[in-house]
Amino acid sequence: MKRIGYLFFVFTILLIYVDTLWATITASPSSFSIPRGLEATKRITYSITTPGCTSAVSNSGTFISGQTILGLVNTTVSTNLTGSTNLTTGTASETLIIPIRVIKKAEQLGVNRFDFRRQFQYNCAPGVIYESVSVTTTLTSEAAAELSITRLQLYFENRRAEITVKRNQPSLKAYADLRFTGSGYLRGYWEVDGRILSYVNRHLVYGRSVTLETPEVPPLPTFVTGTHILKFVITSPSVELPMPEAIYFVTAEEFGKAFSINLISPKDGAEIDYSPQIFRWEGRDQKVTYLIEFLEEGNGKPTFSAYTKRFDYTLPPSVLKTIFLPGRRYFWRVKGFDSENNVIGESPAFHFTFKEAASHLPGQILIATELSPKGMDLIQRISQKYNLGLIETYDLKSINLKVVIFQTKEEIFRLIQAIIREEGVMLAQPNYIFRTMAEPMSDMQNVYRILHLKRLHERYKGKGVVVAVVDTGVDTNHRDLKDRIAYSANLLKDYPYIAEIHGTAVAGVIGATINGFGIEGVAPEVEIVALKACRQVSETHPEGECYTSSVAKAIDMAIERRVKIVNMSFGSISRDRLVTRLIEEGSRRGIVFVAPAGNMPRQKELLFPASHPDVIAVGGMDDAGNPYPNQEIASKAKVCGPATNVLTTIPGDKHNFITGTSMASASIAGILAIAAEKDGTVNRERIPPFKGDVCQWEEELLRMPVCGK
Repeated sequence: MKRIGYLFFVFTILLIYVDTLWATITASPSSFSIPRGLEATKRITYSITTPGCTSAVSNSGTFISGQTILGLVNTTVSTNLTGSTNLTTGTASETLIIPIRVIKKAEQLGVNRFDFRRQFQYNCAPGVIYESVSVTTTLTSEAAAELSITRLQLYFENRRAEITVKRNQPSLKAYADLRFTGSGYLRGYWEVDGRILSYVNRHLVYGRSVTLETPEVPPLPTFVTGTHILKFVITSPSVELPMPEAIYFVTAEEFGKAFSINLISPKDGAEIDYSPQIFRWEGRDQKVTYLIEFLEEGNGKPTFSAYTKRFDYTLPPSVLKTIFLPGRRYFWRVKGFDSENNVIGESPAFHFTFKEAASHLPGQILIATELSPKGMDLIQRISQKYNLGLIETYDLKSINLKVVIFQTKEEIFRLIQAIIREEGVMLAQPNYIFRTMAEPMSDMQNVYRILHLKRLHERYKGKGVVVAVVDTGVDTNHRDLKDRIAYSANLLKDYPYIAEIHGTAVAGVIGATINGFGIEGVAPEVEIVALKACRQVSETHPEGECYTSSVAKAIDMAIERRVKIVNMSFGSISRDRLVTRLIEEGSRRGIVFVAPAGNMPRQKELLFPASHPDVIAVGGMDDAGNPYPNQEIASKAKVCGPATNVLTTIPGDKHNFITGTSMASASIAGILAIAAEKDGTVNRERIPPFKGDVCQWEEELLRMPVCGK
């Protein structure tokens, strides 16, 4: 009996011990998205913690949706656990292939989300325990899927992975062909003989392939003879592919000397407009490839360079805005290369300076009088007295003014001082220039993640709220926007209504429809009033130019149409008196105005209209949560939103990444539209202060949980 009692005691203790065993396991990543219709590969790491177990093993995994099994993975994942007798840990990894048959089966079930589940067995003295872990897969359009590299190939100009060149041969180029799926941020670097040559940070928009090339500065080194090994190393996203190598051999033979190339324009010492300029030089009849280089110092390293076979080169708008500054001196020079990349020509370095950007249209004066027959008589009298040419007249019904734009050859500020003294003249000023604030960039839709739109859209989508977009022309036929455009109008004289980049991008951030095609706007059921008051100044660049005359008409129309919110993604260094009066009238009627703070890295003050107290001034945050464009401007803004690498709509049913506080302003306008749907209105005085976290600001504004998981 004593022996039986002893055994019962031991068995009871063993049961209690086994029952108290535990284990925790997590998977990284815990979720990911993949494009529909394409097989995908993901690297998964499992982290395990137990109270003294020695090993963990999983013999298979299951793709599952609800109770339906979509597929099986018959591979074993195991690891030994190490540590103390009370706590052991370990990690195990696998490369998970999501086959196309699993994706198709999920689509047949009508689901866009399923789990991959593994059960691990833990060997623990004296017992065995089991614990499961799941990884969630979401099927998306290719635009929203995570970036995945599927192939990498290196080669030189000869289309081979090896080449022979002469010592000190300039401009040796190598290329990396990448095949990929999804969209996101590519990080990597070029490496020669184990030393990093240059870093690559590039946004890849959904597609199939892209070709990268080694930089002009620094070039591939050719001053040391012998064999050199070139690699392109990808650091993000994680890549399971082997990293290929390319080899170039530098001979002892020196590269040849060059002849002189004559530069034509701009002339040495020229002062030129801050706009895309054409640089010309004397070319030769023979086949020559030219390299044009731009420098901040005559004998320094180039800040930008480009190849061409022409005898001229036009500076792209994107390069102009990101590299060059008005009022600063730069140098330019040209080199010529033959078909074997030998230098056969060189020019001297000419210097030039970009003029400061104009704040107003030259020779134009804007005058406002009361909206009455007396006002018309006054306009005619002023025109004759000051010898002014009539350009345009229009009425601003919301503030009961008639506005006239005059042309003059005289100095406008002297005339304005005289005209403002005329009885009946209520306002006289230049026709100021406003400029939109966005730059093209090539992360997935980071606005969706930062603002937690999935949770927000479960309750509110901005339904019935009217938002005016005062901007360049919005693409009213874009598949993501056509159901959201309630009205559109062109307020620019002499410029037709066409679909343009900036306005389309802003409208997409505010209210792109949820339709399974492209992106999801912050308020995807708003009604957008698209008012073209700005014109795109380049076919390929989003920058727009707006004027007092057109902006005033647009705001007046927005007031008359009783919109709830007006987004004005533009700015000027000049405070505009006429636009000020319209903003104050609209604010008095309960309209909320939103505008970006500005984009210039050295900027110290808010631009107008963001600087007006009745306007919600919006600063930016970059991908890492840092203030954009700088700390000083962000601190003066009333709120900050996502400003860099924002995936949004562009004309022609396309999407691209755009950067700038224009995008931040659009996202805040969308949140305010959500607030207007929830509460029926937006009280500007009750908008909460910004404390550094836009999602926290969003929760305080809406008085509902948004940011939780």
